[in-house]
Amino acid sequence: MAEQRYVCAIDTGGTFTDCVVLDDRGRLTQTKSHSTPAELSRGVFDAMSGAAEALGRDLRDLLAATSHLIVGSTIGTNAVLQQRGARVGMIVTRGHRDVVAIMRGHGRNAGRPVAEALAVHLTDKPTPIVARSRIIEVDERVDCFGDVVVGLDREQVAAAAERLVAAGIEAIAVCFLWSFLNDRHERKAKEIVQAAAPGLFVTTSSEVASRWGEYERWMAAVINASLGGLTARFVEGIEDQLGDLDYAGQFLLMTCSGGCVPAPEAKRLPVLLLDSGPVGGITGTRHLARMLGHPNVIATDMGGTSFDVGLVRGFEPVRSGDRTIGQLKFYVPNIDVRSIGSGGGSIAWVDENRNLHVGPRSVGADPGPACYGRGGTTPSVTDAHVVLGGISPDFFLGGELPLDAAAAESALAGIAEPLGMDTPTAAAGVLRITEALMADLLRRVTIEKGFDPSDFVLYSYGGAGGLHAAAFARELGIGTVVVPLAEAASVWSAFGIAASDVLHVYEAAELMIAPIDAAAVEVNVKALEQRARRQLEAEGVAPADITLRRFAAIRYGLQVHELTVPLADGWIGDREIAAAVEAFERAYEDRYGAGSGYSEAGFEFVSVSVEAVGTINKPALASDAVGVGEPARTDRSRSKHWPELDGFVDTPVFRRDDLGPGRTITGPAIVELATTTVAVGPGDVCRQDALGNLVLEVARDGA
Repeated sequence: MAEQRYVCAIDTGGTFTDCVVLDDRGRLTQTKSHSTPAELSRGVFDAMSGAAEALGRDLRDLLAATSHLIVGSTIGTNAVLQQRGARVGMIVTRGHRDVVAIMRGHGRNAGRPVAEALAVHLTDKPTPIVARSRIIEVDERVDCFGDVVVGLDREQVAAAAERLVAAGIEAIAVCFLWSFLNDRHERKAKEIVQAAAPGLFVTTSSEVASRWGEYERWMAAVINASLGGLTARFVEGIEDQLGDLDYAGQFLLMTCSGGCVPAPEAKRLPVLLLDSGPVGGITGTRHLARMLGHPNVIATDMGGTSFDVGLVRGFEPVRSGDRTIGQLKFYVPNIDVRSIGSGGGSIAWVDENRNLHVGPRSVGADPGPACYGRGGTTPSVTDAHVVLGGISPDFFLGGELPLDAAAAESALAGIAEPLGMDTPTAAAGVLRITEALMADLLRRVTIEKGFDPSDFVLYSYGGAGGLHAAAFARELGIGTVVVPLAEAASVWSAFGIAASDVLHVYEAAELMIAPIDAAAVEVNVKALEQRARRQLEAEGVAPADITLRRFAAIRYGLQVHELTVPLADGWIGDREIAAAVEAFERAYEDRYGAGSGYSEAGFEFVSVSVEAVGTINKPALASDAVGVGEPARTDRSRSKHWPELDGFVDTPVFRRDDLGPGRTITGPAIVELATTTVAVGPGDVCRQDALGNLVLEVARDGA
């Protein structure tokens, strides 16, 4: 009998590190371990060791049978938010020292909630990620046609590097004007800096983002530089331990673009790793949505520290060419994920006017919610669930972490007293506010973009998601909720990482005004495709496993925002350009409403891009035969608070042994699994499908 082979995926979150192991028969093994913020690589191996134990193997044995190890991490996102990256210096075109400081006109409000943005007197630009004293100008100039106007002064570059190193700089970003059209000066400057300061992390704006828009491109380079050392230490820490364990398979890192890259590429472009964990959840959602025939899905992930939302439309994730973290906007190809600080560990607090708030601060992994019994006394969303009966103190993580219900009660009493409420009422208020915040974020990613939420199925994952999903789905008129693979929902982002393929994105500026030169577009696209094939083949991807997808970023004349649409395969001529423009107009009206297009302004091509996918062979998920839909039965129950029923009600509690393909549960009920809990509201119907997903049909009137 052949040796079983595995794909192993890790998602290092703020509270837990999740591991999913997928075998060659489509069966999942999952484990969770506490994250280790001081040394994230240790949490990676703790999680894998747990998976090995569950499979009856030791870690070395598991790795010997693993073809691909893929890791997603929040290390970069947290470092940018807290400005804990390397001390960065910049070398820039003379006369443009203040590009990063000036930002855009909306820089004061970038990334802020609408309520805060409207209070103009309270807004400000973020703390500069690079102090002005660490930005040095040099003589060079390339014009808007890519022609060299002023040659690069190499001696000035060498002197700038020496000054920055003497000032304690740990990384340097080389950022010149129009370098995305001609990167010769940036490449030469990088060589000079590396010769002057061997071992220093050096990056250029054109290698990070080959797009028009100097602020966003330069900021991408600065962030890339700031994360270089941090990411290298994280990746090399894993590589060293894998070497000690004689791992011979592929080690890959998940990226925000929805695929993974080999370790050398991750160390060269660490900006790609930002938000890679949440993006893993969207990748898993796309994979499952295709299997279930759900073209439009709202993917929601509620973990310990945040609530993340992304969209799948037409079986493809909604993507973006830029990202905002904190107040810093930068270019990076990414799956569009929006987040708020609303997770199981989000803190409930009362302001000086006796108003109740939830988040965005979190109790984190240590000490965690008060109910964890690790010395925490701050009330959180998880504590509210314990007080209201949503979470069993005796069955959290399958009973591995008994919870302290008295500590949760005491923590919630601390906010109930100033509000003049009893503790259960205050706890119910915490959950109501949490669900309102979630529903508001869903409105922002759907209604504000011209989408009707009722046209979508909602996928709810993350350890805390199932307790809230039906409530905010009902509020938005969404009729169906899927909790993916039931128990695997709490590690769904790790599953999505396991389901991902190698992915690189290549981009070239076009900047053409209609009529578009189809021959020039063809030349650029072919050049990008040649680069893509060379890189994937150098990484060991067989030619038969390579898929190339083409895109064009198009906008109306007189506008600054573009939309990205597919370009046809094969030869690109006038007919293919016309088809791309037609696709742009359809996408524009789909996004902004019928009649919103303005073809009279003409069209502009901004850029073309190629997504290069190297397929990782993975088995289909294992499925079971579905029964006739008989009701599930249980003899367990506990008192749970239901707002729809105005208080506590003795509620049936179902566990894994009570479920089965085709069995149904009518609410009110609780489905209590080892790593997640699902609330089936009054009138809702829950069934398990052949793959093990829990599918909730939500009662529109809540009864």
